[in-house]
Amino acid sequence: MKLLREIFRIRRGTIILLACLLLLDIILYGVVSHQRPRLGELQSKLADKRRLAAAGTARDAATIYQQGTADLKTFRDRIPVKRDFARTLGELFDLASNNGLKLSNISYKPGPVKGQEGLAVYEMSFSVAGRYPAVKSFISDILRWKNIITIETLSLNSAKATEDTVDLKVQVSQYLRMEER
Repeated sequence: MKLLREIFRIRRGTIILLACLLLLDIILYGVVSHQRPRLGELQSKLADKRRLAAAGTARDAATIYQQGTADLKTFRDRIPVKRDFARTLGELFDLASNNGLKLSNISYKPGPVKGQEGLAVYEMSFSVAGRYPAVKSFISDILRWKNIITIETLSLNSAKATEDTVDLKVQVSQYLRMEER
């Protein structure tokens, strides 16, 4: 018994660390064993979806047409109405502000979309200024934005090579429906 006390006194940190690791191992085992049925269920669903996707290449023309029509309707429903353009500008300011950027020099020019009745395109140009990581995040936010918008051109300038503050000039196009559906 005296020997055990002496070992514990000398190796107290190591013994406590081993006890903590053992406790952590027991907790993780409990978590993993609890998640195992759910993992099996998810793997089964994934396998089913892969099987359906592989078999999906043999769909008939009517099914493909119906799916295409549904996809096109979903796409068209995502195109905002022209009267919501002011809200789009507000959201653009919010995107810039959320990334710590200053938005300026906004100009826009509306026009029709050639060959598409009921659609308009607003070509916008603006500048944002701020730190480079924030500018990258802003561009990423535009690309993930719920509005259908395309980035036409980007121009990145820096006043000094030693600073991470940059100016970004952006030209985008946003497509809008002319009337409510």
